[in-house]
Amino acid sequence: PEAFGAGALRASLERVLKTGVPDRMAVTRYDVPRPASEGGGFEMRYWSTVNLPVFDRQGKMYCIVHKTEDVTDQALSQEEARARMRYSDERFRAALLASGTGTFNWYLCDRSLYIDSALEQIFNLSPGQKPDNDDRFVEWVHPEDRPRVRLAFKHCRDGQDMSVEFRLARPDPEQWLACKAKVFRN
Repeated sequence: PEAFGAGALRASLERVLKTGVPDRMAVTRYDVPRPASEGGGFEMRYWSTVNLPVFDRQGKMYCIVHKTEDVTDQALSQEEARARMRYSDERFRAALLASGTGTFNWYLCDRSLYIDSALEQIFNLSPGQKPDNDDRFVEWVHPEDRPRVRLAFKHCRDGQDMSVEFRLARPDPEQWLACKAKVFRN
C-alpha cells in the first residue's frame, strides 16, 4: 500500500469513483524481471494505463475497467527523438555562438522576453542581468536608437514582423546589431 505505484493507482481509481469519467495515468516505467534462461536481470518496459468507469442501465457505476497497454516501443522512440533534438539544439547553439548570432523569444501576451546564451554574450551581460521584457531590452540599446527599437516592438505587438538595426549602449566602440523577428500567433 505504501509503494508509489499503488498510491498512484488508488488516486486514479478514486478520481474515477468521484467524477465518473475515465482517468488516464501517466506513462510509467516498470523494470520486469527476465527469466534466468534469458540471462536474468531486468527488462525496461513502459506502460500506459487508463481506468474506465462502467455504468449499468440506471446510470450507476458498477465497476472500473483497468486497461494497461505496453507502450515501450513508442516511449523509447520518443526518448530517441528527444535525444536527437537535444543534440541538434546543442549544435544549433554552437553555430549561433560561432557566428555571433543570438536569438530571443518574446511572448506578446505578457511581454516576457527570453534570450539565449549567444545573445547574452553579444550584449556582454553578467549573470542576473538578462532583460526579461521588452522595456528592459531597450535599456541595453543606445539612447539615440531607442525610439526606433520601441517602434519596432510596437509593430510586433500589432502582428507585424520586425526588422531594425541599432547600437548597443556601451562606453566602448559602437557595436551595431541587426534584429529580425517573425511574429507567430496562436
